[in-house]
Amino acid sequence: MSHRYAILVLVAALSSLLVAAESARTNGGSRDPASISSHALSQLLSTLPPDLPVYGIYIYALYEGSTEIALLTTAEKNGWQIRIYGYDRTGQFTSKWQSSPLASEFAVSSAGRFRRVTADGLHESTDIEFSGCKAHDCPGSFGVLLYSPSRKRAFQGVVRNGEIILSPELDLPENKPLKDYLLKKVKEMSHYHD
Repeated sequence: MSHRYAILVLVAALSSLLVAAESARTNGGSRDPASISSHALSQLLSTLPPDLPVYGIYIYALYEGSTEIALLTTAEKNGWQIRIYGYDRTGQFTSKWQSSPLASEFAVSSAGRFRRVTADGLHESTDIEFSGCKAHDCPGSFGVLLYSPSRKRAFQGVVRNGEIILSPELDLPENKPLKDYLLKKVKEMSHYHD
């Protein structure tokens, strides 16, 4: 196992312990479904292509008791990608969702722009956000992606040459909290790049 994977497994294991400690505090000490062994994480990472670096990892419990793992990856030719895996009580991982390589509006980014947020507290209250901007055009072209575990899909807010483009599904009434969140993030990023 490479040093990079060993470090990622260690970071993920520590994040799992932090999630477990927080869950024990809020759930009266009951066992946390988000605890995943370092061996299991190592197995998951070993299934990825060797030329696919992992830049970020989040482990989070869902309300119904299952656990998901979000990975931020990148390939030199394809750009950033987000991969979501489910982890069941038998210790098996299943691929839940994978983004296509993200558009050029996400090209300039880092693991610091990959994070857990609460965009819709009425659903899971854990959503995964990733943002970036277009190389040589950060003020005019950038994007925010939001993965919603309860909806099992991602939504985007992209600014391309000053025009805001949102995922069409955000017009559905049940997605209004996500639309509001993405519009707020896009406006914040507009001010940041001014």
